[in-house]
Amino acid sequence: MGNSLAKIDEETIPPAYRTMIWDHMERVAAMLINTAP
Repeated sequence: MGNSLAKIDEETIPPAYRTMIWDHMERVAAMLINTAP
């Protein structure tokens, strides 16, 4: 996930949005891990 986000330049995704996106991705990953059988 981090590598994919790192490939997108800061002009396309500003640092503030990048932080929010990363936080969201971590939360989704945690939800998926916790609900997996």
